[in-house]
Amino acid sequence: MSFSSAAIAMGCMPDFVDLVEPVIQVLMSFENMENCPTEQDLIPLVQTLFQIKRMAGIPNRVVGSSSDWHFKPSPDPIDPQRMIRLLDADCDTIEEMADLVQQQGIEQLRSESRNLPWW
Repeated sequence: MSFSSAAIAMGCMPDFVDLVEPVIQVLMSFENMENCPTEQDLIPLVQTLFQIKRMAGIPNRVVGSSSDWHFKPSPDPIDPQRMIRLLDADCDTIEEMADLVQQQGIEQLRSESRNLPWW
């Protein structure tokens, strides 16, 4: 696992620093509502990503090593629908859209509200 991936998986600063953790996200935008996929349309894409160990596994570091990482399968099935967040945005300019996207980037992967299997 790369240094950056390890920092995302395990955190790169102590809690007292109160650093916003890195977030991995994808933004998909469409010209109009007719071209937008539904949430159900996106589920097969998430399932395809889950075929990659780094996307579906729980990062686990061997104690005493900073470079010996592996990904173990989640003990519980991961619901692909829970990995999708939809945002209905009504923006007139690219700047408004950029501001909205920036605000969304604050959601942390480790947030208890997300209840993801690996955090």
